Amino acid sequence: MKETVIVIGYETSYLEYKIKSLGYNVFPINYFSKKNLWKNLNITNLEKIRRDLKKTSKKISIIYGSGLENRPEIYSYLEKNFINKGNKLNLLYKCGYIYNFRKEVIDSGLKIPKLFRNNKNINKSKCIYKPKNSCGGYDIKYSNPNNSRYYIQEYIPGDTFSISFFVYNNQQFKFLGFNKQFFLKDYDTHPFVHAGAGSLRNIKFSRKIQSSIKMLSYKLDLIGFNSIDFKIYNNMIFILDINPRITSTFKIYNDLHKNKLLKYQLLSDISFHLKDKLNKNYGFIHIFPKKEMRYKADNFVLKDIINKPKSGEYISHGDPMFTIYTYEKNYKKLKEKLRKKLIKTKEIYSCYDIII
Repeated sequence: MKETVIVIGYETSYLEYKIKSLGYNVFPINYFSKKNLWKNLNITNLEKIRRDLKKTSKKISIIYGSGLENRPEIYSYLEKNFINKGNKLNLLYKCGYIYNFRKEVIDSGLKIPKLFRNNKNINKSKCIYKPKNSCGGYDIKYSNPNNSRYYIQEYIPGDTFSISFFVYNNQQFKFLGFNKQFFLKDYDTHPFVHAGAGSLRNIKFSRKIQSSIKMLSYKLDLIGFNSIDFKIYNNMIFILDINPRITSTFKIYNDLHKNKLLKYQLLSDISFHLKDKLNKNYGFIHIFPKKEMRYKADNFVLKDIINKPKSGEYISHGDPMFTIYTYEKNYKKLKEKLRKKLIKTKEIYSCYDIII
């Protein structure tokens, strides 16, 4: 019998395909193809899944992307009954509030945006309201939602970047690359929702950032693939979010390294070695429709589309319709290529513009 890997995330098709290519069975739990299970992901349903998989699997592991951040009620069951191939789930939960790690961040030579305890004496143009344990930039607002789940954070201006890296067996840190994040234009409901990213070879303070993030990763006992969002402002590096899980930029670096990242994520007893391979700039954009719709693919032909829905599939407002993924020899050409593909897409579908 083969080992089965349960893949948990909003969108799992890429991970499913790549895990199967390594010889594993795969059981996906995701938002797009298993909405009912996703909405009812509780201990009762997990126990049923475990019983069924045990009949055909010699062991059962889990690997996760986004979507588990605010589900602490199932963490204990997942950790006790499956082999977790990522960071401990309680760490995922703690990372949902960056101020849990204020000391570790500052001791690593980094900054955190100021935390406001209440609404008094706040310049509204310089703060944002962030929910704890969110993902993908959803539900971050400029206005007060009057919800106890939210906290008030200083708004740091400028471009948002992320750093992708891999930590093997808690001791080998490998910098993978920097990413410039893209956002939707004039999307007031979720002004900070992630709409894509483009890889960069170097940015300002590259060496300092890599050194500090390496130090921070060891302080937090991170393992496997991770991504940390940050901004550079007034020559200071502000940490915005720590994502101790598979993120959307994982595909960029896993493809570059020919599926080795996923192999190292699943196996901890093999020799670890990754060459520096970022000789091209990769990027992707998520296409968000302006209103709910049913996807029609009959009259639309465009290369480089991934995560495409089936024809006739219902797309809710606020959900991405599909993703355009491509590469170029430099970042300027990558942006131009993504922009042209977005313009072509907008000729067919009513979708939001993206700040690339």
